[in-house]
Amino acid sequence: MTEPLQHMRRFAGIDIGTLTCRLLIADLIPGQPLKELRSDRRILRLGEGVDQTKQLSSAAMDRVIQCLREWGKVIDDHHVSACIAVATSAVRDAENRDEFLMRVVFETDLNVEVITGAEEARLTLLGIRSGLSASVSDVLALDIGGGSTEFILDRPGQKPITRSIDIGVVRLCERILHHDPPTDEEIHQAREWVSRETKAAMADIGDYRQATFIGTAGTITSLAAMAQKLPTYEPARIHNYTLRLETIQELEHTLLNRTKAERVGLPGLENNREEVIAAGAIIIRTIMETLSQEECLVSDLGLREGVVIDLATRKRNKRLRYLADEEIYKEDAYLALTSRFGSREGFEKFYSSLNSSAVKDEFLRAATFYLFFVKRGDWHVSVERSNPVINYLTNSFKFVAIFALIESLSDQQYKDFYGWLSSEADGSVFPINDGVALSKLNDRYKSKYGSIRRCKAFFENLPVLSQKALRNAIKVEGKPLDSVKRVAEFLYEERSKFVHEAELVLMACSGSNYSRKGSKVVESNLEMDVLLACVEEGLLAYFGKHQKSEEVESR
Repeated sequence: MTEPLQHMRRFAGIDIGTLTCRLLIADLIPGQPLKELRSDRRILRLGEGVDQTKQLSSAAMDRVIQCLREWGKVIDDHHVSACIAVATSAVRDAENRDEFLMRVVFETDLNVEVITGAEEARLTLLGIRSGLSASVSDVLALDIGGGSTEFILDRPGQKPITRSIDIGVVRLCERILHHDPPTDEEIHQAREWVSRETKAAMADIGDYRQATFIGTAGTITSLAAMAQKLPTYEPARIHNYTLRLETIQELEHTLLNRTKAERVGLPGLENNREEVIAAGAIIIRTIMETLSQEECLVSDLGLREGVVIDLATRKRNKRLRYLADEEIYKEDAYLALTSRFGSREGFEKFYSSLNSSAVKDEFLRAATFYLFFVKRGDWHVSVERSNPVINYLTNSFKFVAIFALIESLSDQQYKDFYGWLSSEADGSVFPINDGVALSKLNDRYKSKYGSIRRCKAFFENLPVLSQKALRNAIKVEGKPLDSVKRVAEFLYEERSKFVHEAELVLMACSGSNYSRKGSKVVESNLEMDVLLACVEEGLLAYFGKHQKSEEVESR
């Protein structure tokens, strides 16, 4: 079976925000943290004036497009597998967003996806979770942007709850904080607005009191840098730093008592953030006081990282076609194997124990294939003087399908004979004129890649009593077969007669089959019901090897 992709793949993600644009290029291996190769962020204020005019200005669009051109070259130099760019609040709100999106396509060759507030929250949570300790359970995440602020309550086993308010650092500055520094009245109005919207958004979100309060994005990371007086931005010292409410209150007091020019050069404050950092401090302080939060765990990971992780997951899951319609195919899988479980509860327990999405997808594929091509794979014909269902035609195709199914589950990747010769057989290449040497090579090839080997390995996973029942279900000249290998050989021979010689498997499930070996006529008999039961048991034995370790231990 094909396991989940283990090789590293490279992706690029761009977050086009109201205030800041961010780039991330990273290598990903499924199940492991992002490996950052290149990151950049620039305060470009795409959303300036949008709150009043509902228009993206030409100057703002020019700044962002010039940045995207530069980043496009960087992305090309890194030879990424895929790239995605997303836009948030400012582009969502702008009436001329189509003009901007078309310019980006024509001038940079990038396609920008405008995401909703709910999708922004989902991706932000994905980024945050990727950098959290496994010990952190319930999370209340806060993402303060330029045009909006998102709240995400995430509790294991429950669907995340997201709320978005149309308050961000740029919007707050443009709507209320007109003076430099803001007046007491402006500060009061700002606090009232943030508090009112926060209460409305959180009114029905549920109990968040036991959740870890986590903040991400530029306002919160900048305040964390300022709290530590970092001369340069150090992600390792900012990520997982704890910002206490009293510290935020002190920083807010410092910022609100300085003009924008006087804020420049404050230790830890990012260049060009001096115009909006006071608004950010007001927002985070007011939210924490409104929600009775005494401290905030800072995440340096957020939307940008979530976008890249989601892109990698989508690219990987393109191969997981059955999981895309999981509930439908689970129903088919249950119908295929219901006799093995006896109850839906048993089936669900087995399915949930499979240890990865790739294994679940493969299980659904195999079980669905078995249902339609083997268990219920009866061939209906419309031929005068014939029964609608003809056993010998049905069973012939079932033999082919059983082998196809078993071979598809092999852990040994398939190679054709010539490919094997070229790579593994001592450099032997065609033509091989020595018949004896060719026969030996063919035997070596079949021992590793042959259909009989795969069939034998599949049935050897069965318990001893089931193997015995299978051998007894197939009789040649009245005698049961003496080994699982002989079972595999018998099935392969019957399949080959149909595939290569157009010879049907006659009455395989209810009578004798007569075939010729040389000048001798051989009688054989197969109990098809027993064979199918063993195939079903073999499927469960095979996928049982891919269960979570704790499930295996409890069985």
